[in-house]
Amino acid sequence: MKASLRVKYILLLSMLLAGRIQAQKFTINEAWAFHKGENGDSEIISFPHTWNDRDVLDDQPGFFRGTGVYTKTTHIPAAYKNKSVYMYFEGANQVTDVYINRQHAGQHKGGYTRFSFDITPFLKFGESNEISIRVNNAHDVSIPPLSADFTFFGGIYRDVYLDVREKVHISPQDMASSGVYIRTPKVSRTSADTEIETVLNNKTSARQEVIIEHCIQSPDGKEAGRREITVLLEPHQTGRRVTSAQTLRDPQLWSIETPQLYRVKTTVKDKKNGRTWEEATHTFGLRWFRFDAAKGFFLNDQPVKLIGTNRHQDYKEKGNALDDAFHIRDIRLLKAMGGNFLRISHYPQDPLILEMCDQLGIVASVEIPIVNAVTETQAFLDNSVFMAEEMVRQNFNHPSLVMWSYMNEVMLRPPYKATEEAYLPYCREVNRQARAIENKIRELDPSRYTMVAFHGSMKAYEDAGLFEVPMIIGWNLYQGWYSDRVEDFDRYLLNYREKYPHKPTILSEYGADVDSRIHSFHPERFDFSVEYGDLYHEHYLKSILKSDFIAAAALWNLNDFHSELRKNAVPHINSKGITETDRTPKNTYYLYQVRLLKEPLVKIASADWLNRAGTATSSGVCLQPVKIYSNRSPVTVFHNGKKIADVEITDGTGTVEIPFTNGNNHLEARLEKENISDILRVNFTLYPAVLSSDFREIHVLMGTRRYVEEKETATLWIPEKPYETGSWGFTGGEALRPKTRFGTLPAAEVNVLGTSLDPIFQTQRVGIETFKADVPPGKYAVYLYWADLSTPENEDALPYNLGNDTLREKTEEGVMDVSVNRVKVLDGYSPAAEAGLHRAVIKKFITDVSGEGLTIDFKSRKGNTILNAIKILKIN
Repeated sequence: MKASLRVKYILLLSMLLAGRIQAQKFTINEAWAFHKGENGDSEIISFPHTWNDRDVLDDQPGFFRGTGVYTKTTHIPAAYKNKSVYMYFEGANQVTDVYINRQHAGQHKGGYTRFSFDITPFLKFGESNEISIRVNNAHDVSIPPLSADFTFFGGIYRDVYLDVREKVHISPQDMASSGVYIRTPKVSRTSADTEIETVLNNKTSARQEVIIEHCIQSPDGKEAGRREITVLLEPHQTGRRVTSAQTLRDPQLWSIETPQLYRVKTTVKDKKNGRTWEEATHTFGLRWFRFDAAKGFFLNDQPVKLIGTNRHQDYKEKGNALDDAFHIRDIRLLKAMGGNFLRISHYPQDPLILEMCDQLGIVASVEIPIVNAVTETQAFLDNSVFMAEEMVRQNFNHPSLVMWSYMNEVMLRPPYKATEEAYLPYCREVNRQARAIENKIRELDPSRYTMVAFHGSMKAYEDAGLFEVPMIIGWNLYQGWYSDRVEDFDRYLLNYREKYPHKPTILSEYGADVDSRIHSFHPERFDFSVEYGDLYHEHYLKSILKSDFIAAAALWNLNDFHSELRKNAVPHINSKGITETDRTPKNTYYLYQVRLLKEPLVKIASADWLNRAGTATSSGVCLQPVKIYSNRSPVTVFHNGKKIADVEITDGTGTVEIPFTNGNNHLEARLEKENISDILRVNFTLYPAVLSSDFREIHVLMGTRRYVEEKETATLWIPEKPYETGSWGFTGGEALRPKTRFGTLPAAEVNVLGTSLDPIFQTQRVGIETFKADVPPGKYAVYLYWADLSTPENEDALPYNLGNDTLREKTEEGVMDVSVNRVKVLDGYSPAAEAGLHRAVIKKFITDVSGEGLTIDFKSRKGNTILNAIKILKIN
């Protein structure tokens, strides 16, 4: 059974004078025969389903974009013969055709909005019926999105229903909306005007005079208002709109702290005999709000700083085919973080998302997926306007929703360069399409604001004339990630405010990629370390909180998500989430918690970094910094039961040096007054300054200052260092620093094939001469790790890197001899010749060491010697 917070099985029972009728809406998710392509082998699946959950993560470029066919035979009861039967979809990507008994029942274009078809004319009642659904996620220039930094998972990835109604009913055909629209044109602390519009269908061949009754129930369960209206429906009339108004006294307001929800029960009855045709219940909230260009957002006349996240709908190993519990968990995660804002990006998502925002007091925006660019055709615009209308109608009643959005970074990938003749006509077309969508949304819903999200190029959006189209400007800004310094963020906003002081503004995106396996005590941009992500968000959050004109800020992203083109530390994943793809929180999650929540909190950072290592000092310990998060100060820190320090907390963070010892280390951070503490147990490998007889193993990354934790094997890879007598290290060469237009990168942006441990292979020492380790006598396994990280001449730049792609440099293939303790083990070896570019290679050698230690020599025959990582393991 699905989550109880949402009705997936609905039975609406009404008593009649002459008997009992029944309306039903229930999922038909189970046991569909599915095949991919026209003649593929069938398998039995259930919805939600996607055919791309695996191929988006493999080493083969691209993922299947084509047709999938779902087929099912189901019995339709004879009792449905005098009813209307609809088939209702919460989402399928992206063109869906439905066939009932081989007759075409309808088509829907668009991968993220809901849709419904009347299948009554095609059914055989009291018999088995064949349902066939064809879904195609192939690229279509007339359907947004054209491209985006997320994966377009194909399939029927949300629930599918049969919706059985009486012949007179509230219409499910008004763009798959509820058919009931609740407006609150005027709300104050003393009264609230409500208008309820009902869309009716009469599928009978006779006139029907009906009474529509609206009974409003307050959040405390009491009746707050009741209104009836009589309507005459013509034979076969559909889409008849009827509006009823009433004023509620002493309203209980919806707010972030007290998200009070009213309920309205709408009953449609036959006026002559009192027969109940349908009953339906909907929730709504009473609130008013505004955005101010200088002072931000106001809810019920109270200033509110909106801070939260964006959210993508996919999950580890599931793609976007998620059961309800996953959607519920995400919004609860946001609330538990202290977030009060959700930008539902870049497309409408499962209905549960806004329902949870309503219940938990989270202000939201939602948008249609026009991303990166538009197609200069009327067909593209028509589909975009249709999606916008679907979005508005389907989500109309949610009090949490305050913004409609419809374009994201639409000038990021224009099809023409600014110097080309076709560029300005393209800009004018973007403007034309934006105004058409803007006008449609404002016509449908004048009560909410509109927003368009820009990437960090004011000129591009000035060229397109977009600053004056939406009511709110959203900025997707990544200074300090895609450009050098986080301080550039503040300068950019200052420049924007000087030019456009009259525009309400939100920060619609900001973030830095973080791989929770990677750590550094010398963090830098594009190293994907947890610590650089900390620095980035600490700066941004401080700037956001002191900037009144930023009405809302949505960090990018709540969760890591699939992006097939990416070649980062975790290939095919955009890792800017503050939780991982399985929703394990990262450091950033706790930073926001302690800054946004009021109740006392304390957390030891990097709580999932359980295996650590370092070299001992003369005192026999290894001092390493550990960050503490708290919203109280000071925090008392203990190590193995001994008090280390009282740590002062500033802007939610503090740092303490921990004297790690070999083996288990018990850390505790305690708020003494509140009697609250956090505990972390760390397994620490302490390498002596001089290698001794108890040496067992070492794992070293070359060309980097990063640590990488191999979580599955509880292994920590440590950064390289130059050789010192009695210890270990390299001689010769330099760290690989791939060049970009904006400087150099600390690691290669490469999808390393044949491994899931890409960060181990994405750095290297170029021109290395020797790696030496003064290990004691014994038998050793030596593992040498290679991957040729050269950039091929034909590799395309990734637009989302905003110029940070590696520049193509002509490099000579490296060929080398490798010797272990003067014994040549590889003769004229080239990793590229053996495995090709970007493929992981590990060579293992067994050697006896008598007393001279280990010396691995690298001698060039052609080009440069290279080494990506080395592991030394004592066997006996």
